Amino acid sequence: MLTAAWSLASVATNPAMAFQTSLGRAAMATTQQQRHATFLSATASDDGIDEIDLKLMGIAKKLKLDIFDLDEGVFSFASKENRYGLEIVRATMSLKDGGLGLVLTEMAGSPDGRGLVLIREVGGNATNANVPIHVGDAITGVITKNFRGRTTGLNYDRTVGIIGEAKKAAMDDDNQLTLELTRVVERAKILVEIDDGLGNIQRVDALAGEDLRRLLLRKSIRLYDDRTARFDMPHVYGNCGGEGACGTCLVAVQEGQELLNDCDEHETLLLKGRPLTWRASCQTVIGADNKPGVVRISLKPQATLESELNPGVKSLTKN
Repeated sequence: MLTAAWSLASVATNPAMAFQTSLGRAAMATTQQQRHATFLSATASDDGIDEIDLKLMGIAKKLKLDIFDLDEGVFSFASKENRYGLEIVRATMSLKDGGLGLVLTEMAGSPDGRGLVLIREVGGNATNANVPIHVGDAITGVITKNFRGRTTGLNYDRTVGIIGEAKKAAMDDDNQLTLELTRVVERAKILVEIDDGLGNIQRVDALAGEDLRRLLLRKSIRLYDDRTARFDMPHVYGNCGGEGACGTCLVAVQEGQELLNDCDEHETLLLKGRPLTWRASCQTVIGADNKPGVVRISLKPQATLESELNPGVKSLTKN
């Protein structure tokens, strides 16, 4: 996987001449009057830059493009700064009364079609979407009943082209269009209090979105009990490396369940027959909804139960 950071310092320096157009207009991006010829620059002087320009440049500098397959055009956004994360939002709107009503700005682009396009203004039908659309959001996908297009990491021309196809498909069908948006958000701070079972409490600061197992190991906290037999191979000791198969990284959540992600089907099967407060730490995300708070856990709850230290063969099935 390659990583490409946006090189905003290398583009033109006239912020008043940013690529932008209203997607609510019928002649979307078809005239030179609607499309300007230069890019916003993170190093431009303050002359002619308004608050929205500064906000968009700040967002652009926090993003990078991960390239998974350049030939196939498989890209993904990522945050360059650890204290920021990316939130995925799906906003659905009706196009019965016209276009989307969005203004886009191209913050960076390249001749091969890659780029960074952010929403500059929200109006028209976009204001009536089922969830709010924010200035600074990046459109990463467009979905209708019979059309699906991916726009992650594409430049202005390609992004607008795909949105145009989706708009036509929606208006030929039920007039419903969904935008998949990537939003830069500051990660909430979570205090994790860890009871080692011996009366010792350790407090660790975490950021929303962290994997609990990785957090504990990174802080050199002893997560595993060497006596715990694996769930998937009961005659073998040692962990599976965070794959969610062995059931040896269990914790008991004493406080803050609401700040964790829900158990998926796999973890639910792994925890079948065990206390509802137990979680597999390798499957647990702290601050899944990006809300601050306190999570209190105790380590190795299975260590006091003989049945857990010698669990026998179990099956990851629903029955």
